Amino acid sequence: MSIQYFRTVNRRIEEERRTKYCGTASLRLASLRYQDQEYKHNVDPKIKKAHVDSITRMFDQEHGCRKEDERHHVKALISQQELEAAILRASITIERLKADVVPYPELEFPIHVKIECLEGHDLLVAADKKLQGPNKRWIVDLYLDDLSDELRVSLADGYDYQKKPDSGELYIKIRQFQGFYGESNPFFEKMWLGRLATNLNSWNLFKRLSKNRKFSAAFDALLDVPSLFGGFRLSVMHQLLGMKCDEPNLVYLRHIYTWWNNVCDGDKEVMRQITKKTIGALQGMAPGASSTDRALLQAQLRSGSIFENFSVSQREELWQRACSASQQCLIPSLFTFFEDRKFLNDAAGCIMKILDVNENSTIISSLEEIFSDTNQEEGKCVIQLSETEFGTIAGDSNRRLDLGIRQLWLAAFRNYRELPAGTQKSDTKLR
Repeated sequence: MSIQYFRTVNRRIEEERRTKYCGTASLRLASLRYQDQEYKHNVDPKIKKAHVDSITRMFDQEHGCRKEDERHHVKALISQQELEAAILRASITIERLKADVVPYPELEFPIHVKIECLEGHDLLVAADKKLQGPNKRWIVDLYLDDLSDELRVSLADGYDYQKKPDSGELYIKIRQFQGFYGESNPFFEKMWLGRLATNLNSWNLFKRLSKNRKFSAAFDALLDVPSLFGGFRLSVMHQLLGMKCDEPNLVYLRHIYTWWNNVCDGDKEVMRQITKKTIGALQGMAPGASSTDRALLQAQLRSGSIFENFSVSQREELWQRACSASQQCLIPSLFTFFEDRKFLNDAAGCIMKILDVNENSTIISSLEEIFSDTNQEEGKCVIQLSETEFGTIAGDSNRRLDLGIRQLWLAAFRNYRELPAGTQKSDTKLR
């Protein structure tokens, strides 16, 4: 995207913002719609509560909410009809509303009218806790509701007093505006890339991941279940890409997608409705194999704590598929992926102490390269049964290669703690 295009779009949005701006007023909290945003934005309730608590502590330290402070204003949408009616009730003019003079005029609305807040939801929840009396009010910057999608996104992404997005949220936003998860929008892509670039390490890691087509494609596939990215860790991407274990790590990422796709019966709308709270409760569990896990999760299912965006019948269908799909494996997520990567990294380090792996190879491709099928009995594969016993099963050369690699990994998992740190590499042959 050219600099001129960026400036043109930015100017267009700013011009529209000024056109749609109606003024600033004091509104009752009861007239604002903001508390139902938790599931709309798919926010983990624990994270939301922690952020609300942090704002509440800020208000305590500031000895009040300081709602007149421009940084504390929230942005909301109003129809032309409701705006005109409210101005008439307040006996003021639109010029007074736009004057930005303290005290701000108070606007009143019928009980059935709710003004939609685009941002500042956690701020308002905290204010509701701190303000006293029946006439709780807040200062709101009002905009006409017939605005463009670009301006709506720009206003909704206001950053004042909002929690800093984690790497998963940043990844989703950037990929969304790059067209991998939603419609591409070069302007907002640059805005979110700019926000990521404030952390140089994260910026460099994102660029490195983006250049790796296999891993970026695997992570992009998981955008169908955006809540999985609550477990995304951009900070360890250099370790993931440098551990020379591309094949097993990519298989794991595809396994995550396949598992959730099957549980949601391939319905991408259902996949998008899975919340971070549900992911957090299910990941690493096996209700299809463990009666303890099943009892614990069933209690949450009955209370509506998991699969909470669905009807009772839909929850039951999802639950039955989750149990069926967890009979042979733990429920996977990006959190379990990055945790299990640590274990795989230890085993990989063990193998790499005795194996030369060049810059463009992986452990598995290096093992395949040095494989020698000499002195093997036709149609048979040697397998290790215990530390001292071996047996054979039927198989050809390809199966002997596959089983040889698998058994080396198993040996590394068993023995990586005992392998001396100073062991020298040698011309190992896989036989």
